[in-house]
Amino acid sequence: MDADSLPYADLNGARLRYLDRGNGPCLLLVHGLGASHTDWQKQFDFFARVFRVIVPDLRGHGDSESEGPYNVDRLATDLAQLMDVLKIGAFFVIGHSMGGAVAMQLALYKPERVMKLVLADTLPSFVPNTLRKRLMLWTRLATMRLLGPEAIAKRMAQQMFPNPEQEALRELLLLRTNRTPKKVYLTLLKSLSKWTVADRLSWLTMPVFVVVGELDYFLPEEAQAFADTLPDGRCRIIEGAHHHLPLEKPEDFNRITMDFLMPGSHIAAAKGEARLNWLRIDTAAQKKIDVQALLKPK
Repeated sequence: MDADSLPYADLNGARLRYLDRGNGPCLLLVHGLGASHTDWQKQFDFFARVFRVIVPDLRGHGDSESEGPYNVDRLATDLAQLMDVLKIGAFFVIGHSMGGAVAMQLALYKPERVMKLVLADTLPSFVPNTLRKRLMLWTRLATMRLLGPEAIAKRMAQQMFPNPEQEALRELLLLRTNRTPKKVYLTLLKSLSKWTVADRLSWLTMPVFVVVGELDYFLPEEAQAFADTLPDGRCRIIEGAHHHLPLEKPEDFNRITMDFLMPGSHIAAAKGEARLNWLRIDTAAQKKIDVQALLKPK
């Protein structure tokens, strides 16, 4: 399905465009600030062999249309309504960065419908509670206000994909961030700086997988502490990765995420798994599914 043929859903004062691919249990992928559904391009086909994959452009992003408001609560409400429109009951969720905040908010709204939660490069609070975080927030706000989307895109691209061989990823990030209106970006960034669910983590009783890059600006020790606070959390740190695991380390990210979503599969034994060590093991009793067989080319 090409981008021009993606459907829209009219809901909650917005018109959301979304990708709908595959069959099976539903998996909802939620992108971050200034991004779009294309940030999950390395995940579409991989997960669609097992799941029905739903990947929206959030309100104000990509090809979705709206006049606001722009905050985490409204983005989460949009996704709950999208699932209603699509007549999807229970589902899995993967959220990246701000998309992780939206995913957590959604799971708090609809805990009976979120079966498992994967949180990549994110934390339960975006409140800048250290000097380092305050400087990062002020820099991003000032850059966007004074220099605009292209300048912030270049800065973020260099931080997320600093290696010489990652030029194509930097170009991709530049293209999609430039599409995000300045007003939307600034409003959401300011809203995020006040957002926290750190006092409600005990309500997230579903299995939760926290995964973060070793070199992310969300520190690995923060991610581990986050997972330790959850009723049923586990954490994994990916060596050498920065802030965008789904694009920077797609093979590692896809494999360990599938192993969490479908425990008992043989994906964990794939090449490269030896250097990715569990910090906590998911021992939930589930029906064993041979995902390796499902992923064989058809």
